[in-house]
Amino acid sequence: MICSMKTTGGPCPGQFDLARRLEGLAARCLGECGYPILRRVECAYHNGTLTLRGRVPSYFLKQMAQAAVCRCAGIERVENCLQVDPETSPSEGNPRKNFM
Repeated sequence: MICSMKTTGGPCPGQFDLARRLEGLAARCLGECGYPILRRVECAYHNGTLTLRGRVPSYFLKQMAQAAVCRCAGIERVENCLQVDPETSPSEGNPRKNFM
């Protein structure tokens, strides 16, 4: 998915700092979107793309995670690698099958 915001192009001395800043910003956006399970989504920024990884219990929450980070200033592209697993607990983000 391509978002409307742009990041600076090309490598620069502060690229690592930019990546960490954007990862933190994306994590805050996920934490504030109203779905507690999205706080467990991992964010990694590299070469202009923010990658989301982890597990969510529904396609709705997968899409909500993507929408939340797309609204973050500085995020140009999102690669949504979240896995949908109905066995994932909505409140904890842990697979229910591990508790049985």
